[in-house]
Amino acid sequence: MPKNLWIKSRYTNFSSKENVFQKVFDWFFSLDSYLQISIISILLIAVAAQAFVSQKNLSIFGHASSNKTAVISIAPASNSYVVVQQFVVNLVIDGGGQAFNAAQASVSIPSNLTIQNLTITPPASGGCNFTFVTTKFTPTITDPSFAGAVLNGSVQQSCILYSMVLQGNVAGIGTITISRGSVKAYANSGEIILSTQNGVYTIGSAITPTPTPIIPTPTVVVPPTAFPTPTPIPTIAPTVTQVVAPPTFDSQPTDTYQTTVNITGTSGSGLSVFLNNTTAGITYPTTTTWQYSALLTQGLNTFTAYAQDATGNKSANIALSITLHRLGDINGDGAIDLTDLSMFATDWANTGTFNYALSDMNSDGIIDLTDFSILAKAYGN
Repeated sequence: MPKNLWIKSRYTNFSSKENVFQKVFDWFFSLDSYLQISIISILLIAVAAQAFVSQKNLSIFGHASSNKTAVISIAPASNSYVVVQQFVVNLVIDGGGQAFNAAQASVSIPSNLTIQNLTITPPASGGCNFTFVTTKFTPTITDPSFAGAVLNGSVQQSCILYSMVLQGNVAGIGTITISRGSVKAYANSGEIILSTQNGVYTIGSAITPTPTPIIPTPTVVVPPTAFPTPTPIPTIAPTVTQVVAPPTFDSQPTDTYQTTVNITGTSGSGLSVFLNNTTAGITYPTTTTWQYSALLTQGLNTFTAYAQDATGNKSANIALSITLHRLGDINGDGAIDLTDLSMFATDWANTGTFNYALSDMNSDGIIDLTDFSILAKAYGN
């Protein structure tokens, strides 16, 4: 009886939650051993299954977050040259099997190498078809760093962004360094850069050729032979042909959207200028200048000019070629497409000086939203 009183007293001190646990505990031990083992087995299976699912989810997440496959590299990665020798390297972007649509990197050239030329590879030759963010991020011979993207598309395989012609100036090791590289996946814009690979080149001293000694040939002196005094030949005065200086063309854009252009130039005083074998339409603002208003046809227009004096003496020919483009066809290939848009993007917000003169659609000297509107209207035609 005292024992029962002690248990009752202890239960009255428990919270309601503890009473519930105690009742479950008492209920479990009131069952037979078969039911107890069954309940424990079910609980262990549930815990194990939950741990398995959690581990699987962690594994999948870890795989997705570490799917880095892209490489930005300089190719060839190494070679040996001598001072003043020129050689070509490419900047290559490889998604490693993943499609990508944007990339950027800082590219620095060592002091013992000089970039002689930098050419952005066109898409038809395996180029990346990038539109660069601004001119500042367009690779040049002064700064080959870049940041660009493919508009409304992606790159499915390795591509060559640009080629550089380099020249070694001083003997030693020259390392082209790639830093702050980034490549974005087309599927989700996630970062997929795995590594960057520099280009390391050994520049040797220039080889000075050994001069070949020159052995003088002995001079053989032949005694003079006596000849009879020749009979003088009468002198015939030569016929003098008047030399006529050719005319010149003033500076003229070779590519234009304008269907009518004013061709101007200079010529000698008193000379007549023939353009494409005719003087029709040619006027003379001064005694030494001439002009002609030309109506262009689509494509290449060639003008040949020469000068002629009053006695019919003609000068040599000079020629001028002007290509009339469709509005928006910057590269003149007959289609207004992504290539033209990419070229236009490199001149965005520029004033006065352009990478491509025909980025200025309305010829107002600035690349702005008006030009973009004109290009967008013609795009795809």
